[in-house]
Amino acid sequence: MNGFSVDSMPFRTGRMMLVAGILLILLGLVMIAWPSATLKIGLLVLGIFCILGGVFAIIAGAAVSTGTLITGILLAIFGIALIAVPYFMADLAAIMFGLLLLFIGIGTMFDMGLPITSFTDNRTVSFIIGAIFLVLGIVIIVFPGQTVNAAMWIFGAILIICGALFAVEGWRYRSFVRISGN
Repeated sequence: MNGFSVDSMPFRTGRMMLVAGILLILLGLVMIAWPSATLKIGLLVLGIFCILGGVFAIIAGAAVSTGTLITGILLAIFGIALIAVPYFMADLAAIMFGLLLLFIGIGTMFDMGLPITSFTDNRTVSFIIGAIFLVLGIVIIVFPGQTVNAAMWIFGAILIICGALFAVEGWRYRSFVRISGN
């Protein structure tokens, strides 16, 4: 036997939560300290997965359907682009997101029936919310690289917070298991 028993599972669960929390904190710190490098590595990994998924879809599509074949080709091309020009692809995604916010802002400002304003009948509130989206969209379109870096900092901070919560819960869970005698 390898020393594993069902009785040790609760204690191991607490330990895994604690370790996962610490790893999330470390990843969050790395994302904040080196946002560009972290983004490039993340896009490289995503690109590899897209290429692999595309190849599998191409193989399956050859036998199944033309739609699957085309999807596989497009997915592989997208994966190659993520690897070849990662920062361009990140900027392109930021610009597309900025355009989305721009259109949502205009639609909200002029009450075009968007669901974002369904919570209020106040036209002034709708106009202000729309203006915020509009300005945010313009800023993202004008400064896509800085927006991507800011997003990495935000995601890093979120990972640090989630990691801290996970670590605290893992520590508390281990302590509870130890006290209860399980």
